[in-house]
Amino acid sequence: MRGLIGAYRDVLANRDLARIFAGFLIGSLADWISAIALIILAWETTDGDPFIVGLVGAIRVIPYLVLGIPAGYAADRFDRRRLLLVCGSARILAMAAIALIAAAGAGAPVVVLAAMAATTISVFFQPAIGALLPALCRDERQLGPANAVYASLDILAVLGGPAAAAIALALVPSIPFAFALNGAIFGVAVLILRGLPARGRPAPPAAVSGARADAAAAAARPAAGVDSRATRPIVALLVFELIHSFIVGGLVVITAYLAYDIIRGGDVGTAALNTALGAGGAVGVVIGGILVLRRRVEPPFLTGVILIGGGLLALGAVATLPALMAALFAIALGSLITSIVGGTVYQRMVPDGARGRMLAALDTIWEVVYALGAFSVPSLIVILGFGPLVLACAVALAVTGLIFVAVLGPWRTQPEGDAPIRAHLSRVPALSALAPGRLARAERRAEIVRIAAGVTIIRQGDPADRFFAIAAGEVEVTQVAAPDDAPRVLRRMGVDEGFGEIGILAGSPRTATVTAVTDALLVALSAADFLELVGVGEPSGPSSVALAFPWHR
Repeated sequence: MRGLIGAYRDVLANRDLARIFAGFLIGSLADWISAIALIILAWETTDGDPFIVGLVGAIRVIPYLVLGIPAGYAADRFDRRRLLLVCGSARILAMAAIALIAAAGAGAPVVVLAAMAATTISVFFQPAIGALLPALCRDERQLGPANAVYASLDILAVLGGPAAAAIALALVPSIPFAFALNGAIFGVAVLILRGLPARGRPAPPAAVSGARADAAAAAARPAAGVDSRATRPIVALLVFELIHSFIVGGLVVITAYLAYDIIRGGDVGTAALNTALGAGGAVGVVIGGILVLRRRVEPPFLTGVILIGGGLLALGAVATLPALMAALFAIALGSLITSIVGGTVYQRMVPDGARGRMLAALDTIWEVVYALGAFSVPSLIVILGFGPLVLACAVALAVTGLIFVAVLGPWRTQPEGDAPIRAHLSRVPALSALAPGRLARAERRAEIVRIAAGVTIIRQGDPADRFFAIAAGEVEVTQVAAPDDAPRVLRRMGVDEGFGEIGILAGSPRTATVTAVTDALLVALSAADFLELVGVGEPSGPSSVALAFPWHR
């Protein structure tokens, strides 16, 4: 328990994560206020026409289905922090305009169309936040707990959003006020998100300063797309999530079917069954957050699959309210566990430069299949019967879940974080005697760079802007004495050796070329951070500190 508390305390102590969580929650609550206000407006202007009221609720989903994938491309193309701020500011202006339109007495159709335009702006929020979240984690160990916190805030918004909207409209029963309040609350979210670091635009993971364009491109290619080993796990997870979203969409209908046709509980039974779903989801966030800290990911994921499948089978076998509530509780519990664990593994498999598109595509597919489940389950109950339907869903979910676990490959275990990799910086002999506190600060600032064999890391004559420590692999150092001379091999370097310091210390261009002989894993420190580490100010000429690096004497 102490380890769990420490993990979540570490996540919430990360100011960047805290900001994005607060901005997401406040923005979600604001969305609920405008959503409830639209429903009330449609009800009042149509005398409660159920078709129009339902249409108003459904029409807001259209922008998500149409623009979800383009929003993902935007999250990968532009600075994600700036995208959040631009969309948030546009949302504020849109809400102010809608408040004026409503105050002027425009009918529900005009207000609904304006609200749909505002929703179009909001579509770009979700993929940007989802793609930015892993980049804000200090290391891999924060990713699982961060996803659990994100999921818990999502549930909190779903449970608390309607209540917040009801309170706001009860205090000031005015539709224009509701839209204006939405804009004001979104303004608070924008102010919070402004504090995020301006590093949201994905960069080529293997971009190395000092290399020519062809070498940089070669370095970026291995990491630009999805690792070939991740293809099968990603496809398997996608199939699993399609079945999962179909089931979750069908639960909307299934709860009503059970309440009215099985236990004859009517509205009270429907409310009780949906309460069980909400409670299961809330508990699932907590338990999923605990399980995601485990070293191996299969046990928690399969636990979630068993809970969902067992709950589905129980729905077809029991006929009392307490038993059905327990089954639905298990389904919601398992759903949150598989979502948190599977989603965390997925984020590790997809590189930063493609994460926005992939998240947006998954969200769009989820919404479509969710709607398909809600639409088709009533007919499937009539055609197949309720028992065979839930059995088929349980079997399909179990099979796809097992396939996903079977093809996980290197993502079967949770990474221990990148701290052990960064620690290679302190193992460079010339740096190992420095103060531990100074080394720890430098390690936190360092960047981990993966280089393919044959790629030039630094080139003689280029500006000296980074120091490198070798965590894995081997590099070769060459030098050209005169422009027409052939390169002369000076040395080969391996694990726990460093290079690139002479130009930084002397304030001069690179004195040699360094090329990866094998695939290499490097710990890179900027020139400013390196000078701070070794206790030297801005470079102004040769420094005696260079004598500390024996391989360059």
